[in-house]
Amino acid sequence: MATEPPDTNTDRPRRRPLVVIAVIVALLAWVGGIAIAALAVRSSPQRSALDTQLQGVEQPKEALQPTTQPTTPATSKPRFERPCWPFYGRTAARTSDASDIRLGVPRRKKWDMRIGIMEFPPSYCDGVLYVNNQHGDTFAIRARNHRVLWRRTTATLYDSTPAISGDRVFVGSFTPGNVQALDRATGRRLWRLRTGGAVESSPVVVNGLVYAASADRRVYAIDESTGRVRWAFRTGGEIKHSPSLARNRVYVGNYAAEVFSLDARTGRKIWRRALGGVLGDRIYASIPVANGIAYVVTVRGHVYALDARTGDTRWQASIPGYAYATPAVSDGRVFIGNYPGTVYAFNAKNGRSLWREDLGGTISGSPTVIGDVVYVSSLSARRSWGLSAARGAQVWKNGNGRYVAGIATDGSFYLSLGSHLSRWVA
Repeated sequence: MATEPPDTNTDRPRRRPLVVIAVIVALLAWVGGIAIAALAVRSSPQRSALDTQLQGVEQPKEALQPTTQPTTPATSKPRFERPCWPFYGRTAARTSDASDIRLGVPRRKKWDMRIGIMEFPPSYCDGVLYVNNQHGDTFAIRARNHRVLWRRTTATLYDSTPAISGDRVFVGSFTPGNVQALDRATGRRLWRLRTGGAVESSPVVVNGLVYAASADRRVYAIDESTGRVRWAFRTGGEIKHSPSLARNRVYVGNYAAEVFSLDARTGRKIWRRALGGVLGDRIYASIPVANGIAYVVTVRGHVYALDARTGDTRWQASIPGYAYATPAVSDGRVFIGNYPGTVYAFNAKNGRSLWREDLGGTISGSPTVIGDVVYVSSLSARRSWGLSAARGAQVWKNGNGRYVAGIATDGSFYLSLGSHLSRWVA
């Protein structure tokens, strides 16, 4: 029995919605293609090499010499508290490990002063703290009595910790995007290198070279005396964090989810690892290096332990939510905070999960280990905690804080809690 042909008058209206949907899908695909192309231009993982042209970079024509009077902070006697904490992360390897400083926990506040929002903690040496606020001010503060030795407005916006080397202090500015050397005694600018993009890096100084990175995709090695670029390596994506150094190598990641190991003297590429591609993951956190392993945390919460010599994966793990904070590495453990507000501890050698502690507030600043306590602050909860490094249990709490909780000497804690810098003792 033959079937009747469809009623074309009733069938046509049913097809129109399908045609409309197809057109919408095509338009979305076209728009998506434009977005993909734009991202591809922004981050090109295949393009990385030493940069000898330095387009958009303005190098200093001359450099001043620092003050050499015996009253400078670098030579003042007697010294107040040790050891120095000269860089963000304490050492050039950026491990944020002060497990050798055993003070207990902060209990008594000795002084408190309003600085302005500090996204990064101070550095310290010879009784003087150096700190940036987000308004572009750099301070030198006597640690004993919080007397301001000098204050200089040298930028519009800072997101970094000053680096100390000899009679100089080095700062990297987000806006307008430069690296500067300041006289430790007076704060006078000695030289300024303008990069081609924002500098979120906290500089680090090793063997006379200042290492910093920029959103212009470059990592720089700069002569600490002259401010001239010794070498620059251009990667395939913006660099948001601070370079790490270990065993004459520089470790840096970018927003194309690439990790590079470079020769610290020449900038020559030793190895490169791609961990996400153009449209994949990104790396915001710095890369601490300890015991031959470089620890990488991507924005999407992937954790990689890479062989520092070869770039091969030793182990990998994942944590939920976004991750922006640089891990701390101490006593065979890796500590990582994520945006949902949880701190995780992993075995540094094999990646085994050791503990986790939910704090209930966004964590975007890096953990810091002081003694046997991990200190962390929350951006959304505006509080700070101290957690047992071994167990994760809460052993200390403060009702203030946003980013990185602070640093310590053998006599005091110096906490950078929101807009307040304070000195505490056990």
